[in-house]
Amino acid sequence: MSILENLTQPLTKLLEIVANAIGVIYKPEQIRREAKAHGDASIILAEANATVKEIELRTRLRLDHIENRRQKNLEQIIGKAALFLPSKVDNKPVDEDWTVKCTPKVGHSC
Repeated sequence: MSILENLTQPLTKLLEIVANAIGVIYKPEQIRREAKAHGDASIILAEANATVKEIELRTRLRLDHIENRRQKNLEQIIGKAALFLPSKVDNKPVDEDWTVKCTPKVGHSC
């Protein structure tokens, strides 16, 4: 048996002990790095969620503004149309398809 063969087992054990010691020494640092990474990820997610909420709010405000304007236009048109109503009307009902098709277009300002 050579000297190298005699050292294999003790050397292996020494490397295992050193590796375990380094792992124990490094473990707190690893925990800190992982915690920081999770914290950073939480911040990034929170910022992304805030951005999405801001965009959703601006979208709602824009759509509300458009619909308010359409409603105002519709009411103005109806008010002006009332001035031109005939004194007598036919009892025949107005076609609902015409009403559904025409009314949304009335509120548009363009």
